[in-house]
Amino acid sequence: LHTIPAEGGPPEPVQGSTSGVPYLLPDGSGVLSSGGGVFYNDFAADSSWEVVQEGQHATYLATGHILYVPPSGGLFAVPFDLGTKQVTGPPERVLDRVASNGFARRGYSISDNGTLVQLEGERGVGGGGGGPTRFLLLDRTGIIDTVRHPDGRSLDPRFSPEGRHIAYEFIGSSGNESDIYTYDLLTGTNPRITFEGDNDDAVWSPDGTRLLFNSDRDGADGDDLYVKPADNSTAAEQVLSRPGNQWPNDWLEADVIVYQTIEAGNWDIWTSSLSGGEPEAYLEAPWPEFTARISPDGELAAYASFETQSGEIWLHDFPVPAGKRQVSFSGGAAPRWSPDGNTLYYWKGGPGLDSLFAVQIEREPSVIVRQPEFVLALDVGPLNGWDVHPDGDRFIVTVNENSAQPAPGQNAPAETRYLVVLNWFEELKERVGN
Repeated sequence: LHTIPAEGGPPEPVQGSTSGVPYLLPDGSGVLSSGGGVFYNDFAADSSWEVVQEGQHATYLATGHILYVPPSGGLFAVPFDLGTKQVTGPPERVLDRVASNGFARRGYSISDNGTLVQLEGERGVGGGGGGPTRFLLLDRTGIIDTVRHPDGRSLDPRFSPEGRHIAYEFIGSSGNESDIYTYDLLTGTNPRITFEGDNDDAVWSPDGTRLLFNSDRDGADGDDLYVKPADNSTAAEQVLSRPGNQWPNDWLEADVIVYQTIEAGNWDIWTSSLSGGEPEAYLEAPWPEFTARISPDGELAAYASFETQSGEIWLHDFPVPAGKRQVSFSGGAAPRWSPDGNTLYYWKGGPGLDSLFAVQIEREPSVIVRQPEFVLALDVGPLNGWDVHPDGDRFIVTVNENSAQPAPGQNAPAETRYLVVLNWFEELKERVGN
């Protein structure tokens, strides 16, 4: 997060802040930022601390409450003391249906006099959120099959190197914690891999025998990295513990892992060897850089970055970050390589349908990035929730269960409904009991 003087001038970073959607507190003392949780960032102290563990789109009200959207959906209010900057009571659900959408759409807004406007619907309508999902198998022409995983919210599918298995995370009915599962495309079996803590973002080892994931188990203050055999033969082993949160991106030969970390207050990309030695920074910048994928030959890193006003896809040489090249120019997220390393895919989010693009990457006599080419359009869930099959001909994509997929050539169905409630502060007081 950065501040800019009202009269203009260079941006100044907010020290100790997290990445996320900001809300400036009315006394000017700091800002609420919300991504995975809600944090208070104190301007004077150059520090931050978590006030709500799981939530996005935080707003402070003159009634003395923070409103936020949890992973399970709806809208919650928690009492917050503006003087001490601390939560003073338990959260209470105050709205059941708020169609928020990841970082992109808050789904509600409230005026100073208590007028509420609400985008009515399940969380995740028209994009990422907290409702049930399903996995679709696609080719370049469209949907070819549905993966029969358990009903609920499944995210971040990842094909095993041989293409037979899918690792993914599944969020239970509580909506607070997720576990890693694998799915066998041949037999339909679906074993659970993790059994404690909140576990996310599974990545296969190059030989397909182990899984790397992040978890907040063992009383950790943030998410650390663990490895466990994919056959459940032994317990998970912690392989990296650093300040803040760590999220695995890729696992290379010689047991080198690529991960993104927020320990410096902003998403950066680091590497670490599971054989020993200290982790090393690969990309560090004042802006977030994340979701790195390394080309099959190990020579290029594709990643998303907010260096410009919109998130874009970039290329750097690897393992030394030279030769910087921009891939997308009007928005891009979630890069994935084709198995031969000659094509880079990415998604561009849209107000209705999201678009998948393919970019040819030439290597001789030097790296040349061709123009993006449109592949297909789909109303997907979280843009990062997809992968390319090792055969190079199929994709797996996460979509929201409540999102009807239009037929080819048709637009997404129009189901948007806004509700306006006057004097909503009175209803809020009744719901929270004061």
